Amino acid sequence: MAVRGAWEQLGEWDARAAALARGAGALRLLLGEALAQVDSRGAHHALGFSSLGAYVAERCQRGGTWAREA
Repeated sequence: MAVRGAWEQLGEWDARAAALARGAGALRLLLGEALAQVDSRGAHHALGFSSLGAYVAERCQRGGTWAREA
């Protein structure tokens, strides 16, 4: 009986992990789209940043590679 309960719990954690990963992917896509708009419009300059990388470092606290991958 304990083994069955452990397997059921494992299935629940697996489903939760998969759902969170899908959500994180969707969020990353939306963030990438927002950063693309900031970049294409030069909005980072209007906000006082010399580059999109500087904007991402300050506002998102991430590196330039992370922003390009988004």
